[in-house]
Amino acid sequence: MQKVRPIQGGTRIAGSASDGTLGLVVTNLGTKKTGFLTAGHVVGGQNTLVGQPTPDTIVGLVTLNTFAPKSSVDIAFVNVAAGVEYDLQTIWSPTTGSFKIDVMSSYPDKDQKVKLCGTGQKLQEGTVIYENANVNVEEDGVRLELKGVSIATYPSSPSDSGAPIVSVDREEVEWLGIHGGSVQISGKLYAWFTPLATINQVVRIYDADQKESTPAITLEA
Repeated sequence: MQKVRPIQGGTRIAGSASDGTLGLVVTNLGTKKTGFLTAGHVVGGQNTLVGQPTPDTIVGLVTLNTFAPKSSVDIAFVNVAAGVEYDLQTIWSPTTGSFKIDVMSSYPDKDQKVKLCGTGQKLQEGTVIYENANVNVEEDGVRLELKGVSIATYPSSPSDSGAPIVSVDREEVEWLGIHGGSVQISGKLYAWFTPLATINQVVRIYDADQKESTPAITLEA
C-alpha cells in the first residue's frame, strides 16, 4: 500500500468498514466542501474517519453515506481533512502516474469501453452491457436494491470498491462513475458501478446539462 499525496483517485483507502479505493476528489456543490467519493460499504457512517493508505493516516471525515439495508444507492462522500493536500479530479495509477479528468459524463453508452482505476498494478478494462439497470446485490452481507447502476465486463477485486470508472479510447478522458462490486446475472459474473447521474441525486457534483439514458431495465441477479 502506497501513501499518495496530494490525495488522488484510484488510491487505497482504509475506512472503518473495510479497505477500498478513493474514487475522485471533487467539490460538493450543495455544501461547497471539497471531498472525495467512494463506495458506501467501504467506509463507516457519518462522522467516521477515513485513512490513506492506512487507518492511522487520516485524510477525511465521512459526511454522507447511503449504504444501508435495501438502499438503492451505495455512495459515500468524505470531506477532506484540514491540512491534507489534494488534487481535484485527478487519478493516480502505479503504472501511468497521475492524469486529469476532462469531462464528467452522466451515463456511459451501451457497448462503451471503460476502465477500472483500482489499486492493482494493472488498470482493468471492459465493456458496458447495461448503462442503466436496477438490480439486487449483496455487499458485506447487506442486501441492496440498487437503482440506476451500470453493468460492465471488467474484472475486479473487493479492494477496488469505490474506484473511479473512466472511458477508454476517447479524445477526452470521461469520468463515468464509481465502482461498487460484482453481480451474477444469468450465471455470469459482471461488475456494477454507480454512474454520475445516480450519484448526482445524492451528492450534487455537476450542474451542466447531461445526456439522458435509456429507461432502466430490471435484472434478475
